[in-house]
Amino acid sequence: MDKRDPCMTLITDEEMLDITGAQFPSKQCQILKEHGIAFVRRLDGRPRTTWFNFNHPLHSRHRPSEEEIMEDEKPDFDAIFRGKEKPNLKR
Repeated sequence: MDKRDPCMTLITDEEMLDITGAQFPSKQCQILKEHGIAFVRRLDGRPRTTWFNFNHPLHSRHRPSEEEIMEDEKPDFDAIFRGKEKPNLKR
């Protein structure tokens, strides 16, 4: 018995046709792109994606706020002197 996560299974060509309503692969890719759904284009031009990507478009995923990014970028100057005695910087 196969115990794959159903969210991670690939959408078949038939399902892609039902989802997008478009017959041509180029139009299917355009529709997925317009809706922010991550996909790859196969060598034959058809889009390939998973049900997870379909159910969680890129615009709905968490993006860190600028404040969160800035907090992560603050340097820890004390890390330079850990385990060592801090030099006397007075002149």
